[in-house]
Amino acid sequence: MKSGVISENGKQFVSEAFQRLCRGKGIVHVRITRHRPATNGIAERFMRRLKEMLAEREWKDVEELTIVLEEVISAYNDATHQGLDGLSPNECERMPMCVTSG
Repeated sequence: MKSGVISENGKQFVSEAFQRLCRGKGIVHVRITRHRPATNGIAERFMRRLKEMLAEREWKDVEELTIVLEEVISAYNDATHQGLDGLSPNECERMPMCVTSG
């Protein structure tokens, strides 16, 4: 299963280090189009939810953070999403043709 991330066009997301990380982890990185608020809303909502989920957790070092991130990403992908008509990303991925609302 391929993972993906949507981001804005900040320098941290266009950096070669971030691109290398994505390639190395098999992550599809999509940057939003400038001046497209609807697309930016998707990225902003994801970042808000990620921060909320991480605020509920604790870690002491990089190894623990890696484990926490894997657990958070798994939980996020198993949770239902309004934009996927109440399906989780994992459920949607298993469908032959997942049509989203909006």
